[in-house]
Amino acid sequence: MATQREIFNNLFHTKLAGWTPLSASHHALFNEEELAVLQRSNRTFKAEGRNVVLLSYENRFATLGGLGAVIQQLPLTLSNQGEKVLLLTPLHQKNATVQKAIATGALVSRCSNRIVRICNYSCTASCYEETDASVPTYHIGIEGRFTSGDNPYGYADQDNLLFDALAFCAVVPSMLEFLGVTDRVLIHAHDWETAPIAVFSRFAVLSSVLRQVRTVLTLHNSFDIPFPDRLKVCFFGKVFPGETVLRCMLPFFHGPLTTVSTPFAHELRHDPLQRGFFADHLQELFRRNPPIGIENGMFGDPKFPFTKSETDAAAGKNYGPILGKKESWRTSFLTTLHGMNDKRVIGRLDNASLDDPSVPVFFMSGRYDLMQKGFDTVFHAFAALKPGSAHLFFTPNLHNGDDDLSFFREMAEQCSGSITIWPFKIAVKQYRTFLQGASFLLMPSLYEPFGAASEGFLHGTPVIARATGGLLSQIHPGADFTVPPLYSSLVPASVHDAGNGILYRETFPDQEAEKLWRPLLRASLWERSANPLYQSIVAAAKKALEEACSVVAEKDRYGAMIHNGLQSVREHSWDLAVEKYRRVYDSTIARGA
Repeated sequence: MATQREIFNNLFHTKLAGWTPLSASHHALFNEEELAVLQRSNRTFKAEGRNVVLLSYENRFATLGGLGAVIQQLPLTLSNQGEKVLLLTPLHQKNATVQKAIATGALVSRCSNRIVRICNYSCTASCYEETDASVPTYHIGIEGRFTSGDNPYGYADQDNLLFDALAFCAVVPSMLEFLGVTDRVLIHAHDWETAPIAVFSRFAVLSSVLRQVRTVLTLHNSFDIPFPDRLKVCFFGKVFPGETVLRCMLPFFHGPLTTVSTPFAHELRHDPLQRGFFADHLQELFRRNPPIGIENGMFGDPKFPFTKSETDAAAGKNYGPILGKKESWRTSFLTTLHGMNDKRVIGRLDNASLDDPSVPVFFMSGRYDLMQKGFDTVFHAFAALKPGSAHLFFTPNLHNGDDDLSFFREMAEQCSGSITIWPFKIAVKQYRTFLQGASFLLMPSLYEPFGAASEGFLHGTPVIARATGGLLSQIHPGADFTVPPLYSSLVPASVHDAGNGILYRETFPDQEAEKLWRPLLRASLWERSANPLYQSIVAAAKKALEEACSVVAEKDRYGAMIHNGLQSVREHSWDLAVEKYRRVYDSTIARGA
């Protein structure tokens, strides 16, 4: 039987070989003479000495999710494998961390008041360089843009975010010209916010700002945004087909669309949630060129929390040493928890049952996104557990100060003494303390392109997750788990011998689920519980939490799960990911478009 890695590799090569350019849309933007110029530019592109330019809307100073973590690893690994790399990203001028970086000299001005004119758009731009970045990194400022504050996406009016994204991509070619990077440019864009570079780069060739350029795109999510005709005219001077940014831009890329795990690439075409809701408008494009999955490397510092003697003992099935350290971390965790007197804290944990290490403490954290993260399903599942059998600690990463937490507050009151919520930003040191001291990390995502399960494993904590996306490739179920039919071609059916966590998935017909996802996600958190699909998800989550309670009570089984999690992080390597990205670059250059 083929291993999961072999299955993923075969799919990668098959899809890469099958990609074909979608050129029909080009005639809506370019005349025959312009297309001839673009084709001549493509023919002169040579792979040797190429410049790989990464575009990311997030960066290490302004980040919200997984993209910020990826963009700190991917450029460096590309550089280590011999690529000439630079990273371009917006200057989020109202972000406090960005402002501090400018004040301390971590960001230094390289140019200002540069007038940029491309297509139908003009602006005044600036460029700041990171002084201690692992690869050359430049933050592009535009007068009046990127003003959302600490959340780079946090506009009340999403048209402002779209305008920022379009303006950024419009300025990129001019800044590359300023930096002297105009030949053999391979632009690797990330997510819809940088997808417009597929068109702007072609206009840059027509105006002789760039000599040769190829573009590829990686999606870290299935987010998209409407693209109104007035903004098409504002930037490009004409209306062209496509009701959203991705629908407009995907046909203009020179190479295949990639995403951050093989299961998520599969889901974009076959999961009822993606097919029927998030990516329904992209199905025609995906059918002609199926997305290609490339697994991310591990998130987090690869330093292991246990000593060599402790891990050696665990390898010999003596789990006492790592369980002893885990109990000491639990004590530190609970000390930190009880020492917090912030009035914003919702709910408190009962001290009596906390003293019993066989009563698990579940930890859940992440971006407060109720369309994706599934936090509410866990609260319903937790409320159905036997009272006092577990505790739940939730630290949502809120978008702004007025996020509605009334549902979670009500649930904490209903489970008084068993749930506590910290609805504010926590320090990195605190987060690590919580990860290490928790019994399990919960990841109940409704979909998850990759997910940071490795953060739990690296801190000695097993993970409970809904079986979706990249979580399927990171978590090996330590209990009986039936692979959903949707993934039967991707995941070996046998239960993994070295379980590092618990996977769950609702049992529900795909055709019925496709009809129910849209009303589910449009309902309020209180209304969702009437949806049959939602009820099935909650029931599966409850069963997983009950299984976790049993695992913690069986010390050897729990110790093995911790040890297996530490070993499994080595399965996800940035070197392996970059090898595949470089194959995508090679294919894109060899074929042209």
